[in-house]
Amino acid sequence: MSKIKLSTRQDKTRQDKTRQDKTRQDKTRQDKTRQDKTRQDKTRQDKGSVSGLRKVLVLRNSNSVGRQKSAKSGFISVVAMIIFAILVITGLSVQRGNIDRLQNIKNTNNYLNARNITNSALGMLKQEIKSLGAGANLSFECEYRGGNLYKPTQRVVSPMCEKYFDVLVNPCGLETMQKTELCESGYFKNDVKIKAEIIGRTMKEVQNCELGFNGGCYTVPEIGQGTAGNRSLMPVKNEASRDCDLVSESELMADLNHECNWNRLSFGSSSTDRVVIPMYYTNSEGEAVEYHKDLSAGTPHFVLRVRTPCKEWKETDGTCLNRYELDTGIGNNENDIVLQWQITGKCEEGGNEMECGILPWVKFDQFSGVLDPQSSGISEDKINYSFFGSNIVFQSRQGVNLNIIDTIKYKESRLFQKLPHITTPSLILFLNKPLISVEKERIPYLEYQFITPSQISSPEAKIYAEVNFEGNTSSNTVYKSIQGALIDFAIQN
Repeated sequence: MSKIKLSTRQDKTRQDKTRQDKTRQDKTRQDKTRQDKTRQDKTRQDKGSVSGLRKVLVLRNSNSVGRQKSAKSGFISVVAMIIFAILVITGLSVQRGNIDRLQNIKNTNNYLNARNITNSALGMLKQEIKSLGAGANLSFECEYRGGNLYKPTQRVVSPMCEKYFDVLVNPCGLETMQKTELCESGYFKNDVKIKAEIIGRTMKEVQNCELGFNGGCYTVPEIGQGTAGNRSLMPVKNEASRDCDLVSESELMADLNHECNWNRLSFGSSSTDRVVIPMYYTNSEGEAVEYHKDLSAGTPHFVLRVRTPCKEWKETDGTCLNRYELDTGIGNNENDIVLQWQITGKCEEGGNEMECGILPWVKFDQFSGVLDPQSSGISEDKINYSFFGSNIVFQSRQGVNLNIIDTIKYKESRLFQKLPHITTPSLILFLNKPLISVEKERIPYLEYQFITPSQISSPEAKIYAEVNFEGNTSSNTVYKSIQGALIDFAIQN
């Protein structure tokens, strides 16, 4: 019985063990199955990940290519816009350059037209001086609009405009120009302004003139306009003393001895060895206004001063330290008349007006060779002597008894007595011999200054013209010398 119970327990034990083994095996299989399934799922997941990655990479590559294409297209657009902008700027620059060139060409043509009219106007004004008379002053303006003379109601237009300048500005009014193509094309229809001026007489009065004048006086050359003041080669430190334009007018007015107040006479050329000084001027009515003839107040008719040029200057301010001295040759009969003069004009004789004049009376001491004190000639020793005094070599003044020769009767007379009977007189100076110094040097020129108590003509008329042609301006100044005949100079020798 006990054996049966033991056997039963053993069988039960074996069954439990069998069941446990079976359960363990089932669990093992389940675990293995689960692991296999997990492995399969992971494999699928890995495959899916790879596939997704491939899709992502493909998508990224696609997007990258798109972006590259888009960037390339944008870059090309930017470049195209830059090129277009450069072309536009270049085109505008070329167009602007062409416009500027065309404007420059137009301005150049307008300036050339202005200059041509200016030069032609000066030539016409030179001719006009002959009809105006010596010492005449003239100033006027002409304005043309569209080629036609503008005549405003508030001012009188000078007859000179129609007399001369209509031809220069718009010649289509002439019969020979009416049918030309230029007139029909409107070539001459321009806006033009012309200013013109002629100054023929002395204008600046010197106060406190001294030299025997009771009050003011006028000088030839005009104050500050003397050719002796051209000292550009003068070796001085003061640059202002080289140029008359840099010297103040007040200084020049106070110092008649300043080189800028004297003119030159140089031997060897008809344009530099002579000068004509009318002792009157012509007013706007065409009447001659003569010098002051009344000697009752002691004022002279005129004073002529002559001197040699400066040889040595002070370096600091240009003051003349030493002048040339002419070689007179006194004792050897070589004291020569080097500066001849005469006065020409008109006189009334026997109820008729005729040409007349005055010549110097010349006499030298036969022993010494010195010029006679009453002689009116201008010799080398007289010029040297004047250097030590006032430089006066010739004057018409009561109490100064200079003998002259009347060219009507060729008789001796007194200068201050004969001169008032000559109307419209002109003084002519002529440098007829080379100038030699005591050191046997060649003296380049003489300096002269002519002084009167009233206005007279300048030896050179100043002519100025200014033309504005369509906004372009040209101007110029020229001088015209007064011409005079040289008569009877042989008698002085």
